Amino acid sequence: ARVTDADASPDGNWVVLRTNDELFFYRTRELLAGARDEPQRFNLRALREPQGEGVAFGADGMVYLAGEGNRGGTLASLRCITSG
Repeated sequence: ARVTDADASPDGNWVVLRTNDELFFYRTRELLAGARDEPQRFNLRALREPQGEGVAFGADGMVYLAGEGNRGGTLASLRCITSG
């Protein structure tokens, strides 16, 4: 799958990569150290976005998703709860 967007959390602890239909969350320190740990993955197919592409961290654990497509685009938000 091709990465369409990425962002870092406001506190710098997390990096999220987006493909058209999945999110991959990495701990920043592990990513920068070259660790090959499996990311936390979230399947976005249930959103039925015609062409999901954008991702951005917001305040208070919010993650915003944006998509393009033949219906004028989509916008969704998710609340993420992480530990550690």
